[in-house]
Amino acid sequence: ARSHNHSPVEPLLPEDGIAAICIGLGRQVATGGKCLRYSPGQPHRIHQFHNNESTLDTSQRTFFAIPMGQESGSVHPSEEENLLKLGLKEAEQDGCLTLVGSTYITSDDRIVDSVKIDGGPRIVTFAPILKHGRFPLSEILHHVLTSCENYIGSPVEIEFAVSIDSSGSKRFAILQVRPMMDGSVDIDVDLEEVDKDKAICICSQSLGNGVIEDVRDIVYVHPERLNRMHTADLTSEIEAIDATLRQESRPYVLIGPGRWGSSDPSLGIPVQWEQIMGSRAIVEAPMADIHVEPSQGTHFFQNIITFNIGYLTIGPEDFLDWDWLDSHEASTESGPLRHVRLESSLKVILDSRDSEAIITK
Repeated sequence: ARSHNHSPVEPLLPEDGIAAICIGLGRQVATGGKCLRYSPGQPHRIHQFHNNESTLDTSQRTFFAIPMGQESGSVHPSEEENLLKLGLKEAEQDGCLTLVGSTYITSDDRIVDSVKIDGGPRIVTFAPILKHGRFPLSEILHHVLTSCENYIGSPVEIEFAVSIDSSGSKRFAILQVRPMMDGSVDIDVDLEEVDKDKAICICSQSLGNGVIEDVRDIVYVHPERLNRMHTADLTSEIEAIDATLRQESRPYVLIGPGRWGSSDPSLGIPVQWEQIMGSRAIVEAPMADIHVEPSQGTHFFQNIITFNIGYLTIGPEDFLDWDWLDSHEASTESGPLRHVRLESSLKVILDSRDSEAIITK
């Protein structure tokens, strides 16, 4: 858990913090496995679970455990080889799913915050804790993070564990406390001082923190040339460009109108994360003919946090240099979609304190 959240989606605030929680050993989080990320300061706003489909896609399905009954045998050099990787069926049989589990009722397409009913698969939502207060995890985390930050004088990150014994007694333990090891935490972007001639994009609403460098590719969809009724036609072409760039180890900036990953193709490009996973920064620009409420990255929230992807939303007062983009020869072009390879690298600068960002030439 961290006391400062670099990617707060409104109405979350940076000081609400960010926590990654799972059942089983913390290796699930450390290795980038599926877990739940939320802000302890506002535990009821879980953007990762913004709809049932997202909940099913991003919730934890397996967990790591230590084989406590194994009294002999060799110790493997690989940490993971010494552990068990189990499914939720084992967690339910052991009784540890009660505090963290829900049930997806397939016949009604709804989620019930209990594992004491039948009707569908179990999913890990932590709803009994976060929504129904079965254990004050968020209150403890928020208090510990705030207290440690105030004592140290800078943002902190902690590792923690919660154990539940056979009698149901619960125990919260702090395993480690350290200052947030983020050299870019003090980045401050002053939009009024930015030279537009040196910028491709100036944005007053962004997620992420730090500097993303060595980006020489831009994949973009021009809103003026886009037919909103045919956005789905672009997904396979974007996927092909993404696959090529990933194979070449070339990260890129992805720019397009409306909501990336929208379930309604008329409101954005309905890509899946697997089709754009090579991007290092994603930009949502306004549609040409209608106003679309920005997604602020909620469709890919888990991936944005996990892989530290910059997410920029262009507002009415912001700047995006479409003419500069169009002035470059395209490596790939299909209707409104263009892939541009640049001779010099771009720099994406993200300021999490003010949620501001710029992309410089």
